[in-house]
Amino acid sequence: MDLISFSVPGNLLLMGEYTILEEKGLGLAIAINKRAFFSFKKSDSWRFFSKKKEIDDFSLIENRSDFVFKMFAYLSQNCFFNLENFAYDVYIDTSNFFFNDGTKKGFGSSAVVAIGIVCGLFLIHNATNVVEKGEIFKYCLEAYRHSQGGIGSGYDIATSIFGGVIEFEGGFNPKCRQLGAVEFNDFYLMQGLQAIKTTRSICEYNKHRNSILDFILKCNLEMKKLVLNASNSKSALISSLRRAKELGLAIGEAIGVSAALPSSFDHLLGQCDLIKALGAGNETFLVYRPNIEAFNLSKIIPIVLENEGIKFESDKC
Repeated sequence: MDLISFSVPGNLLLMGEYTILEEKGLGLAIAINKRAFFSFKKSDSWRFFSKKKEIDDFSLIENRSDFVFKMFAYLSQNCFFNLENFAYDVYIDTSNFFFNDGTKKGFGSSAVVAIGIVCGLFLIHNATNVVEKGEIFKYCLEAYRHSQGGIGSGYDIATSIFGGVIEFEGGFNPKCRQLGAVEFNDFYLMQGLQAIKTTRSICEYNKHRNSILDFILKCNLEMKKLVLNASNSKSALISSLRRAKELGLAIGEAIGVSAALPSSFDHLLGQCDLIKALGAGNETFLVYRPNIEAFNLSKIIPIVLENEGIKFESDKC
């Protein structure tokens, strides 16, 4: 194959940010309509090019410690052998995932890049145009965890591979289930004040876990009920999100990673029906039915559900 082009949607974890780190802990995630685009073009050597801002052109990735090279090295040594028999220029366009100042929008860009690398290598190595999503998930989870020092639930990988609304069950061998139609409108994503590294939050959780184990187990049981209830109706989803917010605040306080709205944003509490931190920390917030005039429009993004996961594209890179 001389040219392979496909795209991968972003993802958001709506609830279960710590429960999915536990065996059989449940979370609820969605794929969104902001996509990253990948093109593998036959060449005489393996090279990787990246575009992270709409105003940029593609640039060659030369730093061998870059995440892309970590993924490629692991996959070529452990999953897809004899890649030296092939060679491609790989173009990775994640400009939909970054503001023009380079700040991440919070759509799961690292997981999406990992999926893109795995999917391309899978198609090339197997000389196929069939996207075996289950196999790609398995390879991607293994390589992604390795590149992240063994950390990662895999919810973001599963959600972007399969698309739609995903009920995710955490653990060493995680599982996911694509739910039916869920009404998801009037939701927005809002940026917090500063970036929070997910790996740091997970480390803090693991450090405090044993000392608050009873509390964690109670939270997990309640979160499971919330996730299972959320897909029943729009009102059930909102009710579950409200309670999940309370659980997230309590866990964040217990481990020292705040999920609270910064005090400088307090004036927004009366300007929407719900504000809930997403993920581990308070880097991004889910906002439901906001008074748009009260919000900074450069930092609030409409969320549109994407029902399709990986899909082939005409060459966009």
